[in-house]
Amino acid sequence: MKDFEKKLNVYYDDINEITVTCPFCNSPYELARGNPVTGKRRESKIFDLQLENIELSNKYDDLNENYLNSPEVKNLLKQNKKEAIQKSKIVNNSQLFERFVPMFKNFPYFNKDAKHLGFPTDYIIFDGLYSKPNLEKIIFLEIKTNNSRLNSNEKQVEKCINSGNVEYKIFKKTGIKW
Repeated sequence: MKDFEKKLNVYYDDINEITVTCPFCNSPYELARGNPVTGKRRESKIFDLQLENIELSNKYDDLNENYLNSPEVKNLLKQNKKEAIQKSKIVNNSQLFERFVPMFKNFPYFNKDAKHLGFPTDYIIFDGLYSKPNLEKIIFLEIKTNNSRLNSNEKQVEKCINSGNVEYKIFKKTGIKW
C-alpha cells in the first residue's frame, strides 16, 4: 500500500484533470478532486500557477511588442546596429592590419623573425633568428593603432613579462608511434 501511495503522490502533484480507476474498487476518480488513497483534497496550486504564468506571459508579450514597435525603440535599435557594425569593422580592419605590419618598410625587425599569434599578444619576435648569425632576444610585440590601448589580458601579459615570470620548458610525450 505504501509504494502505491508514494507513486500516486509523485504523479498527483503534476496531474490536474485526469480521471483514473481506483485499484481497489474499480470506480472512476478525478485526480483534481483529491488523492484517492489518502482522501486529502488537492493542495497543489500548480494548475493555478500555470494559469497565472500564462496570463503574465501574455501581458509581457503584449508590452514587449508595443515597446519594440515604438518609434523611440526602433531608432535606438537602428543606432545600436550602426554602432555595432562600425565597431566590428574597426576590429576586423585592425586585425587585418596587424597581419601586414611586418611587411612595412619601417617595421623595426626582420619580417621572418616575427611570428604572429594574434591573442593574447600579436607577435613574438625572435630577433636575429633568421636575420643574424644568432638569436639575440625574444620580444613580445603588441600592435596598436591611433588611440587604442592594452586590454586587461594584454596588460596581464605585459606585467608577467616585465616582472620576469617567463620560462622555457619542453613537454615530451613518449610512446607515440607514427
